[in-house]
Amino acid sequence: MSFIDEKEEKIMAALWKTSFFLLSCVIQVAHAADVVFNITGKIANSACEVSVGGTQTVRLGTFSTGYLQHTGEITPLEPFDITLGSCPYDYTNVQVTFSGDVASGNTQLLGLQPGGAENVGIAIYEKDKISLIPLNVASSGKSVSTTEDTTLTFYAAYMSTGAVIEGDANADVSFTISYN
Repeated sequence: MSFIDEKEEKIMAALWKTSFFLLSCVIQVAHAADVVFNITGKIANSACEVSVGGTQTVRLGTFSTGYLQHTGEITPLEPFDITLGSCPYDYTNVQVTFSGDVASGNTQLLGLQPGGAENVGIAIYEKDKISLIPLNVASSGKSVSTTEDTTLTFYAAYMSTGAVIEGDANADVSFTISYN
């Protein structure tokens, strides 16, 4: 004698099939969530504190076009400083890269703002006043102190790239400091 009639048996079979189907869906979802994430990063020292006294103006002066008669002639060098402080204990050497618009006629020089003097650029020199630092190229290495401020001195001057045409001779330069 059967306690379940034929109609109930069909309902039970349908419930089992539905349960089996739902269980297989849950199992597939569980396998679909099996993902691996690669988490990467780096822990590094902070940079030195940089001070240049806000917006620094380097006054190169006023010169006649005759002062820069020949390509490669320069005006007197004018100093400017970048001061580094609170450098992390393992930073002992830095390099400075100056960047900006390049001068027409000499890509090592900083270009002047449009609408001003022509065939002249601004040369940036190392502290030795001899070694030109090409634009977008790192300076020589500079030692820095981790216990007191370090002042890095550079020099700037106008340099002719051809027959100079008069006008304003202003430029903006930015710099990046690399730590070794």
